[in-house]
Amino acid sequence: MPTIPSILVVDDQIDNLKMLFNTLKQEYPVRVANSGAEVLGTLR
Repeated sequence: MPTIPSILVVDDQIDNLKMLFNTLKQEYPVRVANSGAEVLGTLR
């Protein structure tokens, strides 16, 4: 069974994060972060 890729969306604008999350969540597991520091914490 193939694995579904997950997507990490990074943007400092909350409206962009919401729009991308809502668009992509139907087909992919999506995580969001609003800063580089948050991304590093998410990846650990």
